[in-house]
Amino acid sequence: MFTKILYCLLFVSFILSSCGKSDKDNLQTEKQSQTTGLKSDTIALKDAKYVCPMHPLERSMAPARCPICRMNLVPVAELNKEMSEVHNQLEKKFAGKKEAVYFGINLPVIKSDECIPIMESALSKDPGILGYHVDILNRVIHTYIDKNKTTKNNVEQLIANAGFNANDTKASTETVNNLPKGCK
Repeated sequence: MFTKILYCLLFVSFILSSCGKSDKDNLQTEKQSQTTGLKSDTIALKDAKYVCPMHPLERSMAPARCPICRMNLVPVAELNKEMSEVHNQLEKKFAGKKEAVYFGINLPVIKSDECIPIMESALSKDPGILGYHVDILNRVIHTYIDKNKTTKNNVEQLIANAGFNANDTKASTETVNNLPKGCK
């Protein structure tokens, strides 16, 4: 009799503990099974076939949903093609202009598309910037500047002042702390 009661209590406690999982716990489990985060497997992240266009750190080897925004992940090749087309349009726009100089600003990480307007706002402060394109997937800002009006260092400093490391120009801890949560 005692053994039956013990088994019943164990069974009930097992059921209650598994039913007590919150949606957050279930979402975390789903995230771990569907996507490969930067911290868990850098190699798989680099080779992932699907990515969230809004949260580029959320990647997967198979079709899935972003655990943050719940959007369907898109093929990396598709997003790369789109970014490449935008970059090519930028190149054509400034081809042959003697004053226009191209350079890329490498960003260590872009966690979310909500970071892009912050960078764009910073870039709009320099009239020497002729055009730019933020490639969220490859973490690069493709930039054309008027070499007579600004410098690469000025542009990098604008991005750093907005809170993002730009090439070798580091953002201050204070400016990083002022960024929205999704950009830190």
